[in-house]
Amino acid sequence: MTVTDQFAQALERGLLPALKPHVSDLLAAQSDAILTDSRLSEALARLIDEQTRIMKAELFAEPPIPPLYPDVISFVVKELCPYYGKTAGRASQVNWTPEWHKHPEAIKRFTALWCRFEKLRIQEPDTYLETFYRLHADYHMDRIMKPDGVFADCKKADTPLIPLTTSQPSKDE
Repeated sequence: MTVTDQFAQALERGLLPALKPHVSDLLAAQSDAILTDSRLSEALARLIDEQTRIMKAELFAEPPIPPLYPDVISFVVKELCPYYGKTAGRASQVNWTPEWHKHPEAIKRFTALWCRFEKLRIQEPDTYLETFYRLHADYHMDRIMKPDGVFADCKKADTPLIPLTTSQPSKDE
């Protein structure tokens, strides 16, 4: 047995039993002081009120508003296609393809538009359409349908997107 072990045993046998009642008295006095402090009571009351409010909100919350369109395909077919349609006279000028769903960039943009549409519909129920078309749909539909856009090669025959090539960056970059 080392000197340190012997010292620890001596403390446990002699000093700790003698100190225990004094430490207990000090802790009891401090506990009483803490428990009778009005600031603690007020803080606990605020905490309980806040937790009660949160629990009520979770338990009795209004059910979420379901999306108007269940998926991006429904959104494109029912919301975008009718409003960005073309006349027979302009058909040759509009870059669009019935195979739009085979173009990854178009899918990404349409998915982003669908998510924005559904969010705006809930956040701005009176003005969402104006905001959506002016700030979001017109921008993306222009990018998709412009002469050198996603569907530029789809006038006569549909040509799926060829991904851009990339090299693997080095670890130093």
